Amino acid sequence: MGKKKKHVQTEKERLYQEDAARKRAQKAELAKKNERRQIFVLFMIFVVLFAVSVSFAAWSIARMHNYESNYIRVTGKITDYKIHHHPIERSSTYTLVITYTYEGCTYEISDHTGYSARPVDKIGTFTEVYVNPQSPEQATRVSSSDGLSLVSVIAFSFSAVAYILWIAILLQRGGSTFYRRALCVWLPVVLLSIGTCFLFWIGLANVGFGAVFNRFDGAVGYIVVAALTAVACLVDFCLSYRKGNRR
Repeated sequence: MGKKKKHVQTEKERLYQEDAARKRAQKAELAKKNERRQIFVLFMIFVVLFAVSVSFAAWSIARMHNYESNYIRVTGKITDYKIHHHPIERSSTYTLVITYTYEGCTYEISDHTGYSARPVDKIGTFTEVYVNPQSPEQATRVSSSDGLSLVSVIAFSFSAVAYILWIAILLQRGGSTFYRRALCVWLPVVLLSIGTCFLFWIGLANVGFGAVFNRFDGAVGYIVVAALTAVACLVDFCLSYRKGNRR
């Protein structure tokens, strides 16, 4: 048998291979740039939203602490409601009118919590009111004294999503495992959620922890975020266990 003739690469083939290699390198470089861009965008979203969340949480805590420390709690009576029309949305909301007595004088306030339906069932019922002893005409209903924590938990929820995606991409580059995700992704979100609820507790003076969920509208939201994150961690563990990738 004759020897197989050695193939000699032509100039056209060489140029084709070089062009293909260059395109692969450009594609890989473009993928890296896109990944770095995604990491930067997610990081900035996380930082901005987390800053908003912390700011509103701190504002809420300071505000509630001021109510608990410097205001007097009295019992008021819901006597009427006001109608607020919204021409653009073609809808109406209703707010409660509350009367209360402080040091022999009677005052009236309009609560800032809106209702979509007429709150006729609340007329004649009693509710607790924070009264400013320096200016008794300034008061707010205890059950609606906080709304800032709602903004805080909404911002925190979106910042948590951005954080999870950001860290997940970073971990993927170095080999993502369940234990790394648990320590770097799931655990921080759970701890921050529960920790914020304990910080809310600081704003309340001489009351049990359960009062946090009655006074801070966003407290339940933080617990929901913690619970959903814990469930996601459990699902992650189950999937990793099936794949044998727990380490």
